[in-house]
Amino acid sequence: MLKAISVPEGPYKVGSISLSKTDMSRPSRIGSKVMGRKLFVKIWYPAMPAKEAAYPERLWQQLQGRKDLPLIMRGVIRYQNRYQTHTFSSLDSAETNDTPRVVIYSHGLISFASESTHLMEHLASHGYIAIAVEHEEQLQELTGLRQKTSKEQRKEDAQLSASIQQASGVSKAELSRTYYSKAENTNQITSQRSSDIAYLTEHLDELLQSIPNWRSEVPRKLPVALAGQSLGGAVATEFTKFHDRSVGVVNIYGGMYGTQTSVPIYVPYLMMYSQDNTSSNADYIRDSAEHRHICVTVPETKHLNFHELTMNLGFLRWLKQTGKARPQAVIAYKNKRILEFLNSLDWDQNEQDQVICT
Repeated sequence: MLKAISVPEGPYKVGSISLSKTDMSRPSRIGSKVMGRKLFVKIWYPAMPAKEAAYPERLWQQLQGRKDLPLIMRGVIRYQNRYQTHTFSSLDSAETNDTPRVVIYSHGLISFASESTHLMEHLASHGYIAIAVEHEEQLQELTGLRQKTSKEQRKEDAQLSASIQQASGVSKAELSRTYYSKAENTNQITSQRSSDIAYLTEHLDELLQSIPNWRSEVPRKLPVALAGQSLGGAVATEFTKFHDRSVGVVNIYGGMYGTQTSVPIYVPYLMMYSQDNTSSNADYIRDSAEHRHICVTVPETKHLNFHELTMNLGFLRWLKQTGKARPQAVIAYKNKRILEFLNSLDWDQNEQDQVICT
């Protein structure tokens, strides 16, 4: 029997489309001589009610039938597919009477576009266009980079990571900064995924015109907000440092990886920490403290608490992979704070009030 996930609170129905884009100006992945970087894109948008009987998408529907996934992951996908979302494929877009407000979302190191379906639905129901991007060769890319990493380097990285987990306050921030600077593979991936976002912003009019019954004109350089979870938070941050399209960034538990980590963040910034990772990015936040940055630590949480799979897999808490916080409450809080932050942004890119992150 199918089960429904929580209903989005906004006034709009939620529609979605999925499409593929290929950036022929870049290799398919880092280290490849084959040109054409393939991207899977999913878009959630405010929609009109269905004109006839329609069935909502199932949770993580894009992964259904994927044979390249590990066996245990296939089992998780089958379990998650029992849940119905509140997203309907290819509904007509709703008239919001505003310039489109676009949020581009980046997922974790190895993940998929619809990993944060609850958040995407929440934003779309409140009038936002939520675009999630997935690099189709992400696993091959990571595997190829790791094969070139020496055993000594992997051991050193593991020891430093363990030290960070045991540290707190200033010490955690300093150790984290060292770890980020040494993470050559992750920094390369962050940089390339930032370029993925840049490619999508260059073709944003094409993406939006793909939405059924799209009525709005798309300004030539439409401003966008960036959001990302785990490594996706670093990708969102990296993009903002190189491009002037960003009006704000949401970093959900992401480290400050990238190729230009010393460059300050010049836009409003929401940093959401789990309790076991609080203050790890403090050095970078301080470097940009004259700009509007907000830091939030969610009590009794670990990394996985921010991932939506925790809502339906209670055994993860028994395995101590999550904190004591109730999964549904964490996701609801995360969605609420992100929407509040996005609503507070100056989408016309006028001067913002300054608030120091504490």
